[in-house]
Amino acid sequence: MAIGVSAPTIVGPALRTGLLDILAALNERGPAQALLTLDRWVGPARTTAEAAPVVEPGCADRLRSGFQQLLQADARQHVRGYGGRLLMLYGEASRLVNRDSIVLGGAPGRHLAVGISGCEMRPLADAPDVALGLIRHFLESAARAPGRAGQSFRQGASA
Repeated sequence: MAIGVSAPTIVGPALRTGLLDILAALNERGPAQALLTLDRWVGPARTTAEAAPVVEPGCADRLRSGFQQLLQADARQHVRGYGGRLLMLYGEASRLVNRDSIVLGGAPGRHLAVGISGCEMRPLADAPDVALGLIRHFLESAARAPGRAGQSFRQGASA
């Protein structure tokens, strides 16, 4: 059994745009601007100025390496080959990881992607009651009916 929260399996168009924007800020204006740009993509929409982030030594290299690796990420083959139960939660209002970045496997009813309405990139922070409720229901449905958990999850989640 596996659960992903804002976890892309591929780099969809929105995620690619955001990552390239963050890398451009890093390359053109440095790590502090890259962190502010990252926060704008990940955090809620803001109307006030943001405080300058603390930039630790090595930050630029870690950002560059991590985002370049993420741009190349493609877990489709691994996810499609995973026969266990899988729940992928994402925020429907996320500007980075959305349904276009989540590819499910070939196990009918065992792999589920659930978007949380009004939620952005951080479902556990943006809508903790909803996100934790979905996770709890997913785990409980697996315990009740391991072979049919996907169907019972969908029925319970929509009720």
